[in-house]
Amino acid sequence: MVTLVRDYNVRPAGGIFEFRWWRRLTGLGLGLVAVILALSATPATTIGFQATTLAIAWAGALLATWQAARGVGGPATVYLIVLGLFHCGLIIAVALGGTSMLVGRGDNSWIFRSVAINQAVVAVCACFFACAVGVLVGQSTPTMRKISLPAVTISTFERRGVALVGVLGAVVGISLIGYVLATSGGVALLFSGYGSFLEAVGGSGLLGYGTIVLGFGLAFLVSAGGRYRVAGWILMGVVAVIALPLGLRGSVLFPAVTLAVIESRRKRLPLLPIAFAGFVGLVLVSVLRQTRSGGVSSLLSGSWGPIAPLQGVAEMGYSLYPVVVVQGWMAVGTPPMGGVTLIAPLVRLGEAVFGGGAPPGASDFRLFNSEIANNVGAIGGSPIAEGIRNGGIGFAIVFLALIGYLLARLDRFPVRPLGSATVGIFLLPLLIDVRNSFAPVLFQWVIGALMLLAAYVATLLSRQREVE
Repeated sequence: MVTLVRDYNVRPAGGIFEFRWWRRLTGLGLGLVAVILALSATPATTIGFQATTLAIAWAGALLATWQAARGVGGPATVYLIVLGLFHCGLIIAVALGGTSMLVGRGDNSWIFRSVAINQAVVAVCACFFACAVGVLVGQSTPTMRKISLPAVTISTFERRGVALVGVLGAVVGISLIGYVLATSGGVALLFSGYGSFLEAVGGSGLLGYGTIVLGFGLAFLVSAGGRYRVAGWILMGVVAVIALPLGLRGSVLFPAVTLAVIESRRKRLPLLPIAFAGFVGLVLVSVLRQTRSGGVSSLLSGSWGPIAPLQGVAEMGYSLYPVVVVQGWMAVGTPPMGGVTLIAPLVRLGEAVFGGGAPPGASDFRLFNSEIANNVGAIGGSPIAEGIRNGGIGFAIVFLALIGYLLARLDRFPVRPLGSATVGIFLLPLLIDVRNSFAPVLFQWVIGALMLLAAYVATLLSRQREVE
């Protein structure tokens, strides 16, 4: 039996936003205006001007790349929303709420260094524009000829194959995470707070593998639909209940957003409920920011102050700091990395296999996160900052344009379990990269591709057993 699905690549008519030429030109025009405003900034420029410039660039990119058929759940739209929150949120929050929005630990004086912030705003605006252009090129490129597959791949057997791999991925991911917890302090670690948790498990690479495999497993379950979809969302809820009190926002935010994108391939997500969910999420971030040091116990005791969603925006917006830091390095003549940080894990693997061993990851500055951690501290990462570190703002512009192109091509995959699972395995690592380094992404994609291959093989085997 063939499963019929709605093709969301068909462009509906009606409404001003359906005039693609108008929307795209307006969005790109706003992006150019933002770049011009950013370049015109002076040392006397106020933070309000910087916030306005970033908001225009962010809005322009979203407007130019919006797809009415996908709504707020399109891969490019979701990526740009997340990228904007993590790179524009702090400046916008401080401009609206004053210095009380400076919720990060340590010295926050960098945000008032107008020259450094002006340069960072230029980079962010230019990269938003580049990402939008990449998305538009991807949307305009003709769809590749579909690979001819047996009819079984659009039947219930495909759903079973994808669901089976989803279940296995969830089991393996939970098992790896459970092993790390068991060997690092047990269940009590969940009540220890964010800092203690990271200190206990920070040296275990298994936690990262467990997290990504679990995330892929959830994506496969939701892609399979039916009762598997319900199970995937329930498990996502369980993960959120455990991870959020610890302050592990990324472990919840990025998988949940990926699942929402997969959902939007079945049915267009309505804007108002999604906006309300985003508001609730910002409220949670505001609360968890105050309780993360004590974990679950602090949350249950109600030991938090006023709930301020705008502080949630500010908390997420600290990915601008790596941009400021890296631009400072490059300004004093630090040699660019020439793209090596993007493929460093592959280089290290080659050295380990053929060259007698690679240096420890924590001290290998070819890994962008290691260089940042050693020189500045645990401030996270940013694709814009990493692009600048590799070859200046020009490299960052090309890098973001390529990401935009890939995001647009994800929408061309068939609206079927295998197609939706493919979207999940490519999108989730890119979302995680918004506040980290690109180093793990290639390996994560390989893991996801192997899971996808396993799902296809399981589909064929299931069909073969049915025929026999």
